[in-house]
Parts: sequence; C-alpha cells; structure tokens
Amino acid sequence: SKNFTTMKVAHSPEFGMIRVIDNALTEGLQQNSKELGRARGMYVQDSFSGVNLLMVLTVIFQAGEHSGSTLCLQGQDGRKQR
Repeated sequence: SKNFTTMKVAHSPEFGMIRVIDNALTEGLQQNSKELGRARGMYVQDSFSGVNLLMVLTVIFQAGEHSGSTLCLQGQDGRKQR
C-alpha cells in the first residue's frame, strides 16, 4: 500500500532487522492536522538481545517558519527487557 509509513526492508528474528520510515509531522494529533513536514530515516536492531535500536532520522520542514530546513538526528532506543 502507498500509505505505509514504516516498512521492514531486512529481517532476522532479532539482530539486524532494519525498518525504513517516512512519517508525516503534523501540528496536532488529529488525522486532519496540517502537515508541517516529514520524518524520514531508519532504525536498526543492533544488539543480539533484540532490545536496542539505532535510529537515524532526518526531519524535513515543508511548512511554517522553518520551511526548507532540515534537522538530522541519530541516537538509540535502549528498551529494557521485560
């Protein structure tokens, strides 16, 4: 479907799973909120335990006072095992 905003592009049961994202950034939480830009990038499951994600993201502003600007982020989501 063309409406997917996250797609798995490489898969293993835990280590090495890669997802690519292209999400709308909106003014509010409502479905009809004005779109201000896009969040594009990927996250990779980068630990053998399967509980850590490396995230690389570019925020692309397409409206408002920051239109035409980008913000690049890199970090990790070290979720705790439950």
